[in-house]
Amino acid sequence: MLKILDPDVVWWSDGGGIVTAARVPVVGHEKTAHFVQQVMQWIDLSTTRVLRREVNGAPGLVMIDRTGLTIVLAFTVHDGFITEIDAVVNPEKLRHLHL
Repeated sequence: MLKILDPDVVWWSDGGGIVTAARVPVVGHEKTAHFVQQVMQWIDLSTTRVLRREVNGAPGLVMIDRTGLTIVLAFTVHDGFITEIDAVVNPEKLRHLHL
């Protein structure tokens, strides 16, 4: 993962106070990679659909688990490296999605 993350990558999370999310930005490729590893411990990929989608004009992923929890990730890419990751898990901001 470190090979695709810019050294100064920033992970932004939006849980809206409804769903647990990072309260402050995660900055740096090592901290972001570690954070993603921690998050992935809570996701069962055998029962989670992962869909590649364009998100607000950027490359992204939509993850939907069997409970209905949805995570939308948008990636800002510059010179072949991910420089920002915007993660939205706030169900109020995702209810317009018809998945």
